[in-house]
Amino acid sequence: MYDKYGQFIDGKWQKSASGETYDVINPATEEVIGKASKANSSDVQKALKSAEKGLEIWKNTSPWERSRIIRKISDLIKKYSLSAMEKVKRINPSAYWDDVKLEDVLTYTELDWLKNNFTNFSLKKYSSLIDLDLTGVPCDVICDDFFESKSLQNISKLGGKLKLNKSFCLLINLKKLNLGAVHITSLPKDFGNLVQLEELLLNDTSVKKLPASFSNLTSLKKLAVWKKLITIDIDFPDSLQEIDFRANKLSEIPESLLSLPNLQHLDISDNPFTEIPFVKNNALKILKIARTPFGIFKSNILKAKQFYTNCEIEDPVKYADDKTLYLSTTKKYYSSSHPTGYHSHH
Repeated sequence: MYDKYGQFIDGKWQKSASGETYDVINPATEEVIGKASKANSSDVQKALKSAEKGLEIWKNTSPWERSRIIRKISDLIKKYSLSAMEKVKRINPSAYWDDVKLEDVLTYTELDWLKNNFTNFSLKKYSSLIDLDLTGVPCDVICDDFFESKSLQNISKLGGKLKLNKSFCLLINLKKLNLGAVHITSLPKDFGNLVQLEELLLNDTSVKKLPASFSNLTSLKKLAVWKKLITIDIDFPDSLQEIDFRANKLSEIPESLLSLPNLQHLDISDNPFTEIPFVKNNALKILKIARTPFGIFKSNILKAKQFYTNCEIEDPVKYADDKTLYLSTTKKYYSSSHPTGYHSHH
């Protein structure tokens, strides 16, 4: 069944440049059930050039041609009795349309076409859309008004790229944004316009700082950003109840963070900070500071517990007071005689 598939490049199936294949294994029996085309760097370059050519073609595509393409989406909807554009509530263009699994009804070519053309049209045509999953959908090039929607409440995407253009900040009813392992380096400066946003999850992204407008997110309750964040020197909304900043590059923790009146759960573990502010906060219930230069010393943990009496504070598995510990966050060794850490010369 795999013999007819190769690389889908430049609008057609092609064998790899080398003609090589690899075995497709049945994981249950470990039997070889077919051969699949094995791509190399030459195939990758061919695909990239084809994508560049496609972008140039699209930029010069007339409104008439664009309308023809959107009519094709309408034709697919009618052909397979899918929910109409103005009625569908849940979409992942590469997987489902409301409760219909697209791979069960569309041909492979139709499904591939849909996911590669979905971001060429504004979401305002989907007037009842609530939940949009862009996983598996190319999003590095999208139309200028793609995110214009008054109904959309949830957006998620796992992997790939996502261009947050100006229209993104027009999502006036967006409540949840969940991006995991998505290549984004920053949030739009007007991100604070999303005043209905309640949950923001940016896990394994390249976001290094948050925009100044962040304080305008007065409905935000849950916030998670990890991997590249280097500073949080901004005003946070008082509405925040749960913050996950673990595994970033935070060398300083501002007093304003621990002063948030409704904050109940704060995870700042696996960061390089050496001190935390001690601020009266009766709302805080859980504080995670493990695997930090501050959190590996018994004296610091005891001091934190004495101050934050209503809060559960995570104890380290081992203390640097008792033995030398290595932290990957700072690439340093710590001990009672070297509380600020040192680099090994071995």
